[in-house]
Amino acid sequence: MLKGSQPTDGGHLSDISTEETEQIRSTDPIAAKYLRRLIGAQELINGEERYCLWLVDAEPSDIRSSPELIRRIGEVRAMRLASKKQMTKDDAATPHLFQENRQPRTAYLAVPRVSSESRRYVPMALMGPEVIANDALLTVTDATVYTFAILHSSVFMVWNAAVSGRLESRFRISAEITYNNFPWPEDPTNKTLIETAAQAIIDARNNHPGACLADLYDPLAMPRDLVEAHKKLDREVLAAYGLKASSTESEILANLFTRYSALTADLLTEEKPKVSRRRKS
Repeated sequence: MLKGSQPTDGGHLSDISTEETEQIRSTDPIAAKYLRRLIGAQELINGEERYCLWLVDAEPSDIRSSPELIRRIGEVRAMRLASKKQMTKDDAATPHLFQENRQPRTAYLAVPRVSSESRRYVPMALMGPEVIANDALLTVTDATVYTFAILHSSVFMVWNAAVSGRLESRFRISAEITYNNFPWPEDPTNKTLIETAAQAIIDARNNHPGACLADLYDPLAMPRDLVEAHKKLDREVLAAYGLKASSTESEILANLFTRYSALTADLLTEEKPKVSRRRKS
């Protein structure tokens, strides 16, 4: 799990509205080639549209031939040169690029770094590499429906509630603490059933095209078909951990920490360095 790409561009490349996008498409065909959909947590959860100019593979001749690119890149360069941070000043040398590029090259799972504690599940979504993730998101590269399944389960939510930090009262998901330490089930025999249940969640979401993830996962508005799909997934994931469908949060957490202890046992039993002691004369 990685943090998404950080623009540090004053929004000139990374905060392009739908109206601006249409204007670029109608007036500057060269710049239009480099328009990409961009998502952060806000766009992911609330279904908002936002675009960026992704110029990683842009030809220098294209940049020089596009009035829109010249203008926007010039604004980025001026903004970075005016920064008090030396690193940002240095990155004025490449003003056409995001300051930090961590964009996945394969399908990925988009995970909001912060999510409301009132939701039963953290809303996430599978994305293609053509959709640019900014640093308000975390990404899991090479993600599959199985990845989507486990992280949308009640098992992961119990873990998240126990170990993640908080921003006010909201969950603040951490790659290092929440995700990297999470004990996944080992070679579950029901993996195909888990994937089928996860696909049912995706299908249930698609049954409500006018609803964003904030709507779908509002505890007062969650559609019945989505609730039922999540219940089925929870049963399958619990079974993968050797747990009953009726398991309590305490039982789930005890199972996870037992697994975590087993996974980290080797780290705790490593031979400690010997301490030399002087002999008294």
